Amino acid sequence: MNSDIIFQTNHSGIVNTAKFNYNGAKLVSGGNDGIINLFSTENILKNKGNIIPDLKLIKNGHNKPISDLSFSHPLLGNYLASCSYDKKLIIWKEKSPNDYENIYEYKHDSPVKCCKFAPYKYGLIILCGMSNGDITIHQLEKNNQKWINYELKNVHKNEINGLDWAPASSPINIYLKDSNSNLEDDNDDDIYDIEPMKFISCGNDNTINIFVSKNNTINSFYKEKEINIGEIPNDISFVNFVGYTQLCFACGLNNGKCLIYKYYDNDWKNTYEINVGGTIIKINWSLCGTYLGISFKKNENNNEVKFFRENMDETWIEVI
Repeated sequence: MNSDIIFQTNHSGIVNTAKFNYNGAKLVSGGNDGIINLFSTENILKNKGNIIPDLKLIKNGHNKPISDLSFSHPLLGNYLASCSYDKKLIIWKEKSPNDYENIYEYKHDSPVKCCKFAPYKYGLIILCGMSNGDITIHQLEKNNQKWINYELKNVHKNEINGLDWAPASSPINIYLKDSNSNLEDDNDDDIYDIEPMKFISCGNDNTINIFVSKNNTINSFYKEKEINIGEIPNDISFVNFVGYTQLCFACGLNNGKCLIYKYYDNDWKNTYEINVGGTIIKINWSLCGTYLGISFKKNENNNEVKFFRENMDETWIEVI
């Protein structure tokens, strides 16, 4: 059964990114026109076709194409991060339904390619990857409600294409917990073991870098692992499904392959390759199980999305 919904986003050009918030009630899109459009998912499902955005974020916003967007976890408040080729990171806060305010703005030395909020257990922290290979980390301090930032120079030799945070709770630790524990209670820190902050990045230098914080502060990150994959990676993403029993990430390559890496015996190992037959643009995991969505450029005029899931024997099949 085909349940695709196609609708106009009201951008005056290419749409570079689109993201759902945590519960899927809102969809935000960013385009080459420098505009951010916010939609109600309910309105999209009801009306389809040509939908007027609930909100356009233009005032106090960006003046060049939007490159990436990220929603915070709702337990920390309703925040939206946007980054752009104008070199700016902007944090927007929802003051009331469909009313967002620019509360933090940081101008970098280079266009910002990607951004991602950290898992909520670490607090309100945002990661940014730049065109010059640098990474910045921005944090809202609880005690004084001021933003601080830290810069990691030359993480990649040139452009950063993707980054993501590892889960705050180790899937292995969750798996080993008492089976009678209520794993649905996200507020019970006795259930989850909080891991050191860890993030992953990929760049045009054909490498994947994994960084870990020594003491869970934004200024104590060190490089734990560098993986040279011999091809340009365009996006990277960790599995965040709490029922999964090990750390796992996927990396989508320029040559059409998506590499699945898992953490075995204290090292990262490439366990499977999915070939979609076209340059991979973006990849994304579902929050429920190991379902992986891959968008790719099939040919000069067509982009496609395919979905895959993992079998018990660690092979992957396409979900039709």
